Amino acid sequence: MHDKGYSKEAVKIKNAIDEGIGFQLQNQVRHESVAPYKNKKLCIGAFKRGLTMHDLRIDFTQHNISSLIAYYKILLNQN
Repeated sequence: MHDKGYSKEAVKIKNAIDEGIGFQLQNQVRHESVAPYKNKKLCIGAFKRGLTMHDLRIDFTQHNISSLIAYYKILLNQN
């Protein structure tokens, strides 16, 4: 990560991003978490509203995918 002289801050920001991504991935519907859904195969990979809220909307999935792509780009640019 190019920190531009802010290495301590960059590490804190990267750690916060790592934790956020971990939280997001907890909300992704997987094979073992499809029980609440009618069309189980269609739901796999989607992102639900929250840990205890099981509703699915395309914007939840789109926003999560967008941040996962941004995270991937951060990881690619690390030195």
